[in-house]
Amino acid sequence: ARALCQLATSPRLAGKTRCLLLDEPTASLDPAHQVRVLGAIRRQSALGLAVLVVLHDLNLASAVADRILLLKRGRMAASGPPAEVLREDVLSAAYDCRISVVASADAARPLVLPPFVSSPPASWVN
Repeated sequence: ARALCQLATSPRLAGKTRCLLLDEPTASLDPAHQVRVLGAIRRQSALGLAVLVVLHDLNLASAVADRILLLKRGRMAASGPPAEVLREDVLSAAYDCRISVVASADAARPLVLPPFVSSPPASWVN
């Protein structure tokens, strides 16, 4: 919120691209507030602002990102549009566990499921 307020009050310089760098801007927010914050960020992007957002929630990244850079141990594992990066083979290799990906309701963006959705880990049973 502070970054968006500062951005709104800072002067625009002709010929200069402004950037917004955000690290986990939706951490600890409920879903309604996540949507509001990410909507405000997308509006800034639509106005020509360069935006870089760090998100660990792959489904939020899928919902809002134009491009995703996936890191594994600090190195690039994949880069591109959500549909290219958020694939089972790419994510499973990056996270060293089986990740499931299904089509979202609008089918335009993938939905990432944790490995235990189909069956809970054995340690959770009994």
